[in-house]
Formats: sequence, C-alpha cells, structure tokens
Amino acid sequence: MSYKPYKNPYVANRFTKMQGVIDMKPVKFTTAITLLLAIGVLVAAQDPGPGKTYQPEIILDPEINRLLEEKDWAQAVESLIRVNDDRGPIRSVENKIIYCYHQMAIAAFNKRAYREAITQAGYALDYNDRVGSLYMLQGFAYFRLTEYENAEYFLSKALDLNPGSGKEAHTMLGEIYYRSDKMDLARKH
Repeated sequence: MSYKPYKNPYVANRFTKMQGVIDMKPVKFTTAITLLLAIGVLVAAQDPGPGKTYQPEIILDPEINRLLEEKDWAQAVESLIRVNDDRGPIRSVENKIIYCYHQMAIAAFNKRAYREAITQAGYALDYNDRVGSLYMLQGFAYFRLTEYENAEYFLSKALDLNPGSGKEAHTMLGEIYYRSDKMDLARKH
C-alpha cells in the first residue's frame, strides 16, 4: 500500500488548528487533550468487564499516596501492582494503575518516545481494554511513526469505543485514508 507524502487538502482546510499534526511537526498534548484522555480512562475503568469480580475497597498506604501526589508514576505503579496482586483485584487500585500508565504514556509521547508511549498505553489496556483514549494515544503514536496501518486500527478502535472522542482522531484517519487513496473514507473523516 502506498501513501502520498503530502497533506490532505480536505482535512487541512477543515481543521487548521491541527496543521502541526498533519505536517508532522512536533505536537505536545495540550491540557484539554490530556484531560479528555484522563477522563476517558477513569470513566471506562469503572466497569469491571465480563466475569471479573473485585475485592472490597481498601485504604492505600500513605507512601503510595505520596508517590501519586509527587507524580512519581513508575514507583507508584510498582507499589499499586504489588497491592493489587497481594489482595486480589481492587477496582480503585486498578484505576490508579491505569492512570499511572496513562500518565507515563503521555510523558513518553511528549518526549517523542513513541514506542514507549505505545508500550505504556498497552500496559494500561491489559487492565481494561475498553478505554478508548488509550487506543487513541496509541494511534497518535503510530501516526507519528508513520505506521499508518497500525494508526488506522487504533484510531478506529478508539472511535468505536468512544464515538465523540475528538476531532484529532478523525483528522488523522482522514489523512491516513487520503494517503492510501481512499477518498470516500477521507472525506467522511
């Protein structure tokens, strides 16, 4: 499958704010996008999924709370995983694990460590595979790596799970479809 190396005029004209993404210039997650992704993680993490039961809630060790407050995501996630493994699945602990991996994925993406961002988002999806914002993050990272088939899959999955998840996913899908000469799909997005 061949891709055109220039930008999609349909998408570029409709969403001029996304020009940096289309031109492949460095783009950091804005506060609004980060908040949207975090809200998606927390909302989707409320449902345990089929066949999964949770243990009663617990009060976390103050040390874990300190790590979370200091945004030491790597140390916090290690401690949270230990608690979750020792006591069985606990909803609030799993939500915090997902949140920590999500924050590490955003940090990696902003440092242009796109493979690391994909990996961290994947770890979070191991706990809950119905979090559309994590698929969107993976799709963004694959798009930046110019792995358009993977980007298409993850962005489509994000939109399937959360249809109103944002213009950015539609913009990138439009660009991917344009580059692969799928004009009908490009115009749709």
